[in-house]
Amino acid sequence: MQAHTSKQKEYLTKQEREKTANLAKLKAFAEGHNTGAFAGGQPLVNNFMPEINTLVSESSKTVYNLYQDRTRTYHEQVRLASMVAKDTTKRLDAISNRIYAQIAANDTHVKAAYDAMKEKGLTSNHQRSQAVRERLQNMDYVDLLETIKSDQHVAGIFLGDPKMIYDISSEQHEAIRHGLLSEHHPEAHAAMKSQDGYFKAYEALVTNTQTLADTMVIEEDAEKAASMRVETQGSAFGGDFIRNGR
Repeated sequence: MQAHTSKQKEYLTKQEREKTANLAKLKAFAEGHNTGAFAGGQPLVNNFMPEINTLVSESSKTVYNLYQDRTRTYHEQVRLASMVAKDTTKRLDAISNRIYAQIAANDTHVKAAYDAMKEKGLTSNHQRSQAVRERLQNMDYVDLLETIKSDQHVAGIFLGDPKMIYDISSEQHEAIRHGLLSEHHPEAHAAMKSQDGYFKAYEALVTNTQTLADTMVIEEDAEKAASMRVETQGSAFGGDFIRNGR
């Protein structure tokens, strides 16, 4: 019995430590601290940061103040904090979706640019295309690069071919592709180069959104608070009430 009591005290102490740490994080967010890296600190998404900072700061302040409200039971505090957490998550997810939409738009832009270059290699004269292809296959990398850069029809043939038919490394193949994109479609090339930053921002925001929700409400407490909530549809009082202690 004593061992059980000891474990229970240890668990309660650990849970209290978690609550204290969460409150400290919420207080820092409420004061505008530590929100700058919510999207990974990527300059590409600076236009989203005022909205993110305001949302994180204001929602954290709301939840922090809820937990300081001694007129409410803890389960009431948790239930209301859960509502704020869900709303905040929904709104931050909407921003994440806008960042992902930019990633998708960039992919479309880059693909369209490559397709446009490939079209310049299309011809009904298959013998001529094969002759060009065979000539390229017999060149070393430096000559291959110069020949492709100097003729868009040749470049189109190269881009439409599987890379395996050329005796060059994957790195060299990508260097040629990126070089052609940079020269003929600089905007698409810029879009391609930005993808890594957008992906990092998207992943960071998704991760930090979940972390914020977990900071606002401990899942076990949220489940317990939800189980104590009784719907009173059709009641003369309307709404709902919390059944304390049951």
